[in-house]
Amino acid sequence: MTLGIADAALPSGGVAGHVLGVQMDLVVGNTVSVFKRIDAGANSGATDINQSISTGLTAGAPVEVRVVMQDSTDYSVYGTSYEIFINGASVDTGNIRFTNDSRYLIFDTAPNVGPVAYDDFSLETLDAGPPVMGYVPVVGISETNPAEVSGLSKVRLHWSTQPGRVFRPTISTNLQSWDALPGGAEPPLEIDSQHHTIQWIELEIPAAYRDKGFIRLEPVR
Repeated sequence: MTLGIADAALPSGGVAGHVLGVQMDLVVGNTVSVFKRIDAGANSGATDINQSISTGLTAGAPVEVRVVMQDSTDYSVYGTSYEIFINGASVDTGNIRFTNDSRYLIFDTAPNVGPVAYDDFSLETLDAGPPVMGYVPVVGISETNPAEVSGLSKVRLHWSTQPGRVFRPTISTNLQSWDALPGGAEPPLEIDSQHHTIQWIELEIPAAYRDKGFIRLEPVR
């Protein structure tokens, strides 16, 4: 059986199309294993995930499943975090994304299996999730390119980060007013560290900042 959440009432591919699914299966040895199912479009690896997260559970015994999600409506990034608990123990965490504002809870049983049952089901929603805990990034310069006349035309930055954190580089001449890079009519950069603890980027320095400029990172989430 699978309990999943999706952004469509009938997700393509069935259980494989769930944004996040928790599946229990009777396996060899007459024990129960728990799997997580994540659609390819919902995770940064871009492949369907069918992965064991808990094994050796007693067949026929009740299994307590709890899923905690901090939902994000920014569908351009994998901004929804989740944590899965089995019988009170945390067994898996990660980040996923939905494609729209719809959320469907789906109970699914595969053909020719069962009988299965669930009880004591509850759903709790919060107006706001807990604050995101993160380390302050440490920024450094690894390489610079001189401009034709004076100052710098390009700079290569690196900084410490955490998976799931997003930062926006900004620049200033006086440490008071800050402009988003790359500047001009282009949209500001937002760097998503999906799997990294060190992030690198090469930036073009706008002409107005080539004689003197200060760069900092603004946390987006």
